[in-house]
Amino acid sequence: MYYLVELEEDFELKVGAHTIYVQFVPSDNLELGSDNYGKWVPNKFTILIRNCSPYSMKLSTLLHEILHVLETVYVIDISHKDLNVAGDALAQILLDNFRADSPEDEESVGEGHGTNEAEQVANSDHNRS
Repeated sequence: MYYLVELEEDFELKVGAHTIYVQFVPSDNLELGSDNYGKWVPNKFTILIRNCSPYSMKLSTLLHEILHVLETVYVIDISHKDLNVAGDALAQILLDNFRADSPEDEESVGEGHGTNEAEQVANSDHNRS
């Protein structure tokens, strides 16, 4: 089984010719807002992710926001509902086939992981921008 990236520290992501900055922010970050797990800020080429979320939620939110990046960079139109489904599905595929490198996640990833957390992610669709 392969390892996923740690989702604790800020990093850069290359999308085409663009550099996207991924920042993990505290719950009280004003730009993110109190109701969102993540947000794509196109004028700053930055993705904000709420740092206190569980690993699976951060992964799903990151993938959801990357899909927003693809909309911007490649000028494509994807409905928000489709973004939610695709982000959640991609996150679950990664969680089921790769191990997290966070000790708290290692026990459950790949062993029926995601049943409860997938439901949590599915129920939180309204919290991603």
